[in-house]
Amino acid sequence: MARFPFHAVLCDLNLRAGPGAERSGLGLYAAVTNATRIGERKPFFLFMSGELAAAAVTEQLAQAGAQTIQKPFRISDLIAILSAALGKSPNGAAQFSSVN
Repeated sequence: MARFPFHAVLCDLNLRAGPGAERSGLGLYAAVTNATRIGERKPFFLFMSGELAAAAVTEQLAQAGAQTIQKPFRISDLIAILSAALGKSPNGAAQFSSVN
């Protein structure tokens, strides 16, 4: 992710694969946001979960700019969340602010 910046990351909250700090969705979130250089736009994180996330975790993620969506979800709900987060205009064109 350091070589190619992302606008959004869709990640399972209970990610359980691979070694290291990224063994959970929250670990991946921390690793990516901590590795984002000053002045760079942090990617929007949308955490998906088939389990009920604790209200405290959901609130903490929301305060950090991330969101959660409960599985199973409708694709239309996913599109609505991503459109709002990524600044889609009414005509569907993405509106991303440049980073200096």
